[in-house]
Formats: sequence, structure tokens, C-alpha cells
Amino acid sequence: MESALHYAARHFYAPALISGLEDEKTKSVAVFLTSDLPELQRGLLEWRVTGLQGTLLHDGTVAADVAPRKSQLVQTLDLQSLAQQHGQNSLLVWLTLEIGGREASRNLVMFAPPKELDLVDPALKTEVAETKSSQRFPIRRITSGAA
Repeated sequence: MESALHYAARHFYAPALISGLEDEKTKSVAVFLTSDLPELQRGLLEWRVTGLQGTLLHDGTVAADVAPRKSQLVQTLDLQSLAQQHGQNSLLVWLTLEIGGREASRNLVMFAPPKELDLVDPALKTEVAETKSSQRFPIRRITSGAA
């Protein structure tokens, strides 16, 4: 538990944050960038909408200026047709912000609380590779769906 908290804490004070605010009435997600950076940065916003089984339903990217010391609405994703087709509680919206070719922030937006999602077993498997180093072991996660 403690190591999971430490992993999550790495992102608590990141200088750039991508976040999304879902609107259940309009079936949309407003995507915001919040920056504590001292200077303007060029960023790339990526979003992927998947079903609960991990099937890609919609995706896109847009270049965005990350304004210094500011929070701004960058994009509003209209998911009404996907919500009607798949059900809004079956949509996962994955958000990623890249700055300088590196992931600066990521987030997940859901229209339902996690306990109400009808998740499937992801059939999670791992592979541990052998290396020449006795201190590092690459681990690969394999899954059949969202995990």
C-alpha cells in the first residue's frame, strides 16, 4: 500500500496537470490544463475513449499551449453518440499531456464511480525478462482489456 501511495505521490506536485470534468447531462468531457510552469510550453494533448473491455472507441490529439501559472479549458469532447451507443457508464476517457516529447501528466475520466463500473476480468499476466544485471528485471504486463 505504501509503495502505491509513493508511486501516485510522484504526480501530486507535477508542474503541469491534465484533468477532465465530465458532464452527465451533455455527455461531454471538458479537458483542462493547469500549469505552475514559469514559461509558456508547447504541449500535445491526447485522448482515448475506450469501453470497459479496452476497445478503442474514439481518439484524437491536439497541440496546446501550456500557459504559465494558469488553468485553461483546452478542449471539450462531445461523447453523446458514444454514450448512446455504449452507455455512458461504459466509457473510460484516458487523457495524456506531453511536453517536450515526454509524458508530463495523465488522467482518467469516468461518468460513473469506479464501484459502479461493470469491469471484466482483464486476464492479467506478467512476464519477467532475464538480464545481465542482477539488480534490474524488466517486467511486462499483458492484459486482454483495460487494467
